Amino acid sequence: MNEVLFILLIIMSVLGIGLIFSYIWKIIKMMWAVVGIFLTALFLFNIFIYYNASSFSSDFATGEKLIIVHDGTKVLSAIEGTLAEDETPKVIKNLNAISGEYEANNYKTSLQDHYKVVLIHTKIYAKVKQIELLDQNITRAEAIQYIRDDAALQSMLPPDVDLYDAKAAILMALTNEVFEKDPSVLIKGIKDGSIQIVEEPFFFQFLRYLPDSISEKIIKQ
Repeated sequence: MNEVLFILLIIMSVLGIGLIFSYIWKIIKMMWAVVGIFLTALFLFNIFIYYNASSFSSDFATGEKLIIVHDGTKVLSAIEGTLAEDETPKVIKNLNAISGEYEANNYKTSLQDHYKVVLIHTKIYAKVKQIELLDQNITRAEAIQYIRDDAALQSMLPPDVDLYDAKAAILMALTNEVFEKDPSVLIKGIKDGSIQIVEEPFFFQFLRYLPDSISEKIIKQ
């Protein structure tokens, strides 16, 4: 009788161990399946981010853009163009329509004629000390004042210099200066709202949640 019980005990132990190992194996397979799904999703997400960033970079470089400079309450100036190095951007002379879009926070009309609308707050120019205009240095405060006030800008220009060409030159000089001094201003601006891209690509929405150091490395690449 004892031998029978001993054999039964061994059989039950073997079955129990088998069930335990079977259960553990199922858990391991389930974990591997979850890991596999996660890695696949991560891989596909990275491909999507890369494609989104590459597509935006290519289209933004060649597409017609509308750049709106504002102080948080009103539009000060606006320029349009591809902003290529060999191109002089066009200054929008009548700001009524753009100001209306700015106040309504609706840029559907402008987006019909431009690849992107970019809003730049004047606070991004805070670190700019001076720029050069017509072979003379002007301070950041003077540059902003000239952007605001056509009469003030006209009063310092020679008769043969177009007012709007000068305003475009000021805007480009300010922007080039701030980005040359601090390339990370793009990431900082996107995150704090001082730079806004209407219909913002998912790529920038993703960067907003990353640490600045990581975001800057991704942008440089």
